[in-house]
This record gives sequence, C-alpha cells and structure tokens, in this order.
Amino acid sequence: MLRNRLAAAVLALLLSTASAAGWRLPQTETLHYTVRWVRIGVVDATMSLSPPTVIDGVPIQRLRVEARTRALPSRIYRVTNRYETDIDTRTGLPVAYRSDIDEAKFQERLDIRYAQRERTADYRRTEADRSTRQALPGETHTIFSALYRIRLHDFGSEPRLRFLLDAKGIYWRAEATRTDARRVSGGVVWDVETRFERLPGGSQSRQSDLLTDNLVVEGSPLRLRILSRSDAPPLVTRMEYSAKGFRLSAELDGY
Repeated sequence: MLRNRLAAAVLALLLSTASAAGWRLPQTETLHYTVRWVRIGVVDATMSLSPPTVIDGVPIQRLRVEARTRALPSRIYRVTNRYETDIDTRTGLPVAYRSDIDEAKFQERLDIRYAQRERTADYRRTEADRSTRQALPGETHTIFSALYRIRLHDFGSEPRLRFLLDAKGIYWRAEATRTDARRVSGGVVWDVETRFERLPGGSQSRQSDLLTDNLVVEGSPLRLRILSRSDAPPLVTRMEYSAKGFRLSAELDGY
C-alpha cells in the first residue's frame, strides 16, 4: 500500500513539474482545421493533445493528428492520414513519431524513436523491417512538435526562432520570423514566416505526404498566423503553404 502511494506521488510530481516547467499548454486540447484550395474546403484535419502521462520514466503528452478529404475532393485525390507524436513535456522535443499515410495511390507507415540526448533516431517503415539508425544534427523536432514549439514562442519579445526539423529522415534548419504584429481584442496577432534549409546527410527518402512533407519545402516558406492571448495559450489560426503545385491554407475553425 505504501509503495503504491509513493509511486502515485512520484507520478503526480513528474506530471506537475513537467507541466509547469516547459510545456505550458492545456492538459487536453482538440483543434479542428479546414484545409482549403482557393476558397474550397478539401480536407478536414483534427489535432488532439492527450492528458500528460509517464512512459518509461519520461513525462509525455501525445499529439494525434487525423486528416481526411471531404466527399467531393476525395474523388480527385483521396487522403486518409493519421499521425502521433509523443512529446517530452520537459523539453517539448519528440521521443516517438508514428504515421499511417493513405493518399491516392501512395501508402506508407513510419515509426521513429528519438534519443535526443544521444542525438540518434531509429526509423522503421513496417513491423517486419529492421530499424535504421541515423545521427541527429541536434535537438530535432517533427513538423507537429515544431508547430507547438512555434506556438509557445514569444514573438513579441524575440521576433525570431530557430530549430531543427526531421521530415522522414531528411533534416532541415528552420527559422521562424515575425513579419507583422497587431493588437486585437484579447491579445495580439503575429504573422510568422518559417523558411527551411536542407541539411547535408540524412536519408534520401522521397517526400510525398500532402499534409506534412509539403509544409517543409526549401524556397517555399510556411506562413502562420498566431493569436497570442493574455488569458490562454496561443493558437495557430491559419497556415499557408504550397503542395504539389497548389497554394493551400489551413484555417482553424471558428476563427
């Protein structure tokens, strides 16, 4: 009985300390985005943040993303994609990433395990495959943990944020820069432009996933609109990017 109480107390301490120290996001969160081509809604995407937990002694939050094409666009280009990122709440860095991609004639599964302290990542594309280890260029984000990292950054006091990004074993140097700021009721809106520079090394994987791969393109910035509120965590209300030759935007429903 005493052992169980001690274990529960340690778990609670880990979770409360992690939440207070670095993550600073709600314990749970569900955001719905509509991806548009011109003014036509083509994809519905949902981002869900799970309550904090501890896995293998590491306090994490799991970020799930699901994206599906709507009925009419699916006749032209069908998308049913799922992603999971386990994020160390002490650092905001990913410890695991899983994707299940089903786009038109392209299907892919990917499992990545990150050892950020050791600067390595293990990649496996099917359960039958042996994992392939690569050296990380530094503390490295996935596209989804990077979006949350950008959300947390105070572009009011520091207009530039630099980080490293992994897109299926291809590594990028990213720089997010505030290009505009304006006051609105209840907060400030920041316009942020993120540019990417591919780093040498890494795998030669083909980037072909509509939702994530095309967010990360050299020479084509990802533009974000962030609502920084005084009484709640910031929100990414709009993203603009190019995908397979098309200009797309993802808009947070209700904004």
